[in-house]
Amino acid sequence: MAHASCTDHHPKTISLSRRPFSWKVSGLLPPLADGTPNKGIAGPVVGVSRDFLLIGGGSNFPLSPPWEGGQKKYHRQVYVYQRAADSLQPVRLPVPAELPYQVAYPACCSTDMGLVVAGGENEQGPLSKVLLLNWDAQKKKLQVENLPDLPFALTSGMLTAVGNTLYYAGGNGASGTSDAFFKLNLDSLGTPNANWQALPPLPEKTAYGVLYGLDSLQQVFLVGGRKSVAGGPSELYANVYQFDINRHTWNKKAPLPFPLSAHSGVTFDAETLLVFSGDRGETFLRTEALLLQIAAATEPQKKAALIREKNKLQASHPGFVPAVLAYQVNRDSWSEIDTIPFPGQVTTTAVIWDDQVIIPCGEIRAAVRTANIITGTLK
Repeated sequence: MAHASCTDHHPKTISLSRRPFSWKVSGLLPPLADGTPNKGIAGPVVGVSRDFLLIGGGSNFPLSPPWEGGQKKYHRQVYVYQRAADSLQPVRLPVPAELPYQVAYPACCSTDMGLVVAGGENEQGPLSKVLLLNWDAQKKKLQVENLPDLPFALTSGMLTAVGNTLYYAGGNGASGTSDAFFKLNLDSLGTPNANWQALPPLPEKTAYGVLYGLDSLQQVFLVGGRKSVAGGPSELYANVYQFDINRHTWNKKAPLPFPLSAHSGVTFDAETLLVFSGDRGETFLRTEALLLQIAAATEPQKKAALIREKNKLQASHPGFVPAVLAYQVNRDSWSEIDTIPFPGQVTTTAVIWDDQVIIPCGEIRAAVRTANIITGTLK
């Protein structure tokens, strides 16, 4: 039977009356082959397999930010980490571990069967591929299996597991932001019935949110996210929805304290959902508004001035909210329980590994990645 580390139940109950975590930088992405420091990656593949942490794929701007002409680069290398004392150390590999293709912004979920990587994007656009990754410590080799493809290509979607079933939600595809909601029974693998099955669509078209699974309650929660709007600014959500697996119904729950997207999160104990960092959208929406004005401007001087304003806005991005929010399912209420003492990391996947929350890499300002792997240990 599979369960998701992104929805793992911690043996302890979290205290909401104090700052419950001790935060530290426990590791870094290794230097590049030429010895230069790693710039970090956003939208990485992240998960735990056989007591090893896998971090790979992702994207960055290796030479310069996009407003200076820099090109986004997609990656396929996978870094493998093990615990050493109170840090995370990369495993030395005889041959670099690689994914079968470059990918960033996939939906990731750790299960007993391995790390599932669904969709994402690269230079060719959104992907429908779904991978199952496992680390073979004896051979020091990444094992890669193909799972059934998503029904269509999607990036920046959300994935969780309840029992032996994967649930995939939303994302951005050829027709914009999706309200698709699918399930895949892992017990069906290897049979003619091994495919993704459609479920009642999401209440709202959503990408860059977090999907949580609660085994004991047979429920899935969709928290926050955003929707692209053709010809207009994106819509950011504070909305929270609960899907009842047995009844196949969506129900609206208490919203986040503020709209949030690109955050990460874990199910901490049987009835607590945690949210880490996220984009409240102030700079994001102002940038989108300027892009719309640039597209509409016909006078060269005005267009150039607007481009300068947009570039300055992005270059001075203040970073992302470092808050830790907790939702108590039995009370249907949110509270802010902690502050991460490092720049907020977005467009990444948080996992629970034994007694620690791990938040690897991600974006810390517009087009700026981090190579830090931070951990939060329950005090």
